Amino acid sequence: MKTAVGEVDFIVLGMGINVNISYGQFPKEICNLATSLAIETGREISRQELIISLYENLAKWYKQLLKDGFGRIKEKMAEYIADDRPDGSGNVSGRSCERQDHRP
Repeated sequence: MKTAVGEVDFIVLGMGINVNISYGQFPKEICNLATSLAIETGREISRQELIISLYENLAKWYKQLLKDGFGRIKEKMAEYIADDRPDGSGNVSGRSCERQDHRP
């Protein structure tokens, strides 16, 4: 991340997505925890289409952020989380990861 007088010029975002990996390809230690898009959808995923879709959605939500701030994004995230919980509560447990500075 680069900043100038309190403003962010850019942020480097990294994510890992298991795309076309089967259960047997995961190490034994994580095979009961890990999944992939192919496992979840039951079909092979086009990596090119995935990259295009990710870029388009990131661009859409970045424009939303610039236009209206974080409020609408936060609302949408809460909807997705609530939809994914059997009781609709949106309660999430897990581990938070701190931002990492990769400065020389």
